[in-house]
Amino acid sequence: MRVTLLGHATVLVEVGGANVLIDPVLQDPFGEGMLVACPARRVTGLPRIDLIILTGGRPDHVDVPSLARLSPDATVICPKDSRILYILDRLGFRKVRPTEPSSVIRIAAGVEVVTTQSARKAPEFGVLVKDATGTFWDPVSTALSRPIIDPVLARFGPIDLLLAGYAYPEFGYFGVQRAGFPGPFLRAAVDAAAHVAPRLIVPGSAGFRFAEPFAWTNAFIFPISPQRFVADLGRIAPALATATGNPGDVFEVGHGRVERRPGASPFVAMTADDTERIVYDPSAEVPALSDPNCDGYAAAVLEQQVAATFAELTAFLCTSYEADPAIAEQRRAGGSYGLGVVFPDGHERWLRVGFDGSTPVIAQGEGPIRGALRTTRIAASVLTARARYERGYPYPGGLTRITRINPARLVDGKVAIEPKEPPELLMHWIRVKPPGWGVHGKQVLDFQIAAALAQPSPAPLVGGAR
Repeated sequence: MRVTLLGHATVLVEVGGANVLIDPVLQDPFGEGMLVACPARRVTGLPRIDLIILTGGRPDHVDVPSLARLSPDATVICPKDSRILYILDRLGFRKVRPTEPSSVIRIAAGVEVVTTQSARKAPEFGVLVKDATGTFWDPVSTALSRPIIDPVLARFGPIDLLLAGYAYPEFGYFGVQRAGFPGPFLRAAVDAAAHVAPRLIVPGSAGFRFAEPFAWTNAFIFPISPQRFVADLGRIAPALATATGNPGDVFEVGHGRVERRPGASPFVAMTADDTERIVYDPSAEVPALSDPNCDGYAAAVLEQQVAATFAELTAFLCTSYEADPAIAEQRRAGGSYGLGVVFPDGHERWLRVGFDGSTPVIAQGEGPIRGALRTTRIAASVLTARARYERGYPYPGGLTRITRINPARLVDGKVAIEPKEPPELLMHWIRVKPPGWGVHGKQVLDFQIAAALAQPSPAPLVGGAR
């Protein structure tokens, strides 16, 4: 069995004469243009792909432009996720097998592909590949726990190569990171890898960084490096063998051994080791909010969309003030909410809503928001893209800043500060406004699929192109 790292979560497994491609992200940038592989790589081609496996629906694992470059004749295994199934259907894949965790698929003589459980309640699974030469387990899309690991080991025996999940980065920086981040996830990841105790552990996934103009966020959202993960494993389980892997590295699994061959792949090449660009530094400077207008909207389009959003949001607040549960949370917390929109030329418009009375008190103005305890400040182009359903949430968090300060209130004669944060009002409204979030989500996907199909492939994929 030969396992090749193609960058981030993308893995090619050559086994029993079949080629299995896991979570294909084959070009940069990806993730709606926000992300690039890190370390930097170039995918130069692929062999014929017999089986594509999508392990979960996050945008760094299901990449529409990459899927559009692959042959729709390949069989696809994926979770029972309506978003994934919609993408595959629109792209013309004809052999799609929605699959539950703990399923066994036999793809060749003596070769089994097994979908493994996740501790999260989400449509996702890990992938285990077993043949006569050994066992490879890739659970990076999932959260592992001992009750999940033990049945796998009992059924399939020792694992030869484990691609270990080690990071679960936030996809957006919204002005603050929670205290203790990322302690619980790191503890669980280290414990899981040590409990599996394979012949070789390689940190997998999270091999990306945010591209310009969002690159400054990298200092805040990649707190765990592969090197730190390996070091922590060495402290608690020093007998375990570990290796960090780069795009183009090949791992040969054969009869009780795993051999790493750095840079041996003919399909991908690491072009630069730029991992220093994702060094965690929460003391780094946060630039002032600005609008780079990555989608190139005309100034008039931005002005019109912001004005329409303010009008629609005002109407929603007035008609739903008594009935909507998110507004009820805002009213219970008291104070006011402010929405500030920053335009590419630097000017700012705001909408402020007071929640202390029986009706909302709504005002609009120019310049910075004043007097709001809970605020959302957002670039005009991002608001426009979301409101028009041309971009998904959370594109891009670095151009949105959220502040929540709950006011003091008198409860039973005592001063109290409500610890619960009410929902972010702008996103709540985008989700609930007619015709509903399900339709909106499809509109975003339709826009992405149309854009992907309209673009010529940047390079042919040998044996795998359309």
